[in-house]
Amino acid sequence: MSRRGSGQGDLFGDSGPEDETLPELEEILHSRTRRPPRFRSRTTFTSSPSYVFRGKLQGVGERRWLLWLRVCLYSLLLIFSLLGVVAGLVQTVGGYADAGMMASAPACAAGIDLTSTTEDCVGNVNATASFGAIADSGEDAIGVSLPSTDSMPFGWVTYPGNAPFDAAIGDGPAVVRAEFWEGQIVTLTAGTPGVSAVAVTTDQNPNNRGGSGLGVTFFGLAFVLLSLLLFIGIRAFRLRWLRPGLALRLSVSGLSVWFLGLFVAGVCLANQPARVALVLAMAPAITAGLTALLWLALAKGRSGRVRRAY
Repeated sequence: MSRRGSGQGDLFGDSGPEDETLPELEEILHSRTRRPPRFRSRTTFTSSPSYVFRGKLQGVGERRWLLWLRVCLYSLLLIFSLLGVVAGLVQTVGGYADAGMMASAPACAAGIDLTSTTEDCVGNVNATASFGAIADSGEDAIGVSLPSTDSMPFGWVTYPGNAPFDAAIGDGPAVVRAEFWEGQIVTLTAGTPGVSAVAVTTDQNPNNRGGSGLGVTFFGLAFVLLSLLLFIGIRAFRLRWLRPGLALRLSVSGLSVWFLGLFVAGVCLANQPARVALVLAMAPAITAGLTALLWLALAKGRSGRVRRAY
């Protein structure tokens, strides 16, 4: 029975025997598996092992130089931060020590010039605020004159911004009660005593000096924590680049939150140094709460990854 080209079941038709097509198939297979030649750059042929070794040494030297530069910068930041903490503590202790002396000081004797005396005594006098308050970047100031002087103001008294006190003064002139201690105006009171009186402590008040010193201390502590964070992440700054371990991630996240908390507390005390009690009541509680929430989120994420791994 002959096979034909139309043929039923004939895989090759009118073509020749099956073995005649095998060379073509082998050529196709070889052409598919054959890889194109690789073209090397000229530097590959011309570079020597010593050239490559010198390049690697140069790269290592640059990385070491940058590492030492970072260490020096972070060390300077840490040193200045510690100096700021010390200076702030000195100002805080001195301010509140003077505030204790002022609180227990007796009333000044009659006839003493309150503007020039350095005695440890407290005196009050009615002064005139000729103009309204002048505001300048968180600080307010008024020009006051004493009854015994001319119409020219006795001097400019600065105090932390206080909108109720400024409203009580208005555009002036207004009568304010000035409290003196050791020749400095430490408190100003505007309005009717006992009815609508509004008092403000000035920048010469030792309580405000103590609060400002505490703000400087918080700033210094915040940058101490920042320098520690920079030393921890001296090669990386993102949390996922740190070495594995939950304790390291918790410590870094906690230091970050407390850095922000101390920085914000320092800003608040720099603007309103008299509100030390409010800042000390709110800042640590809020910062500790945020730290606990962040640690809880990190711990849950860690446990979830461990469960998925098993």
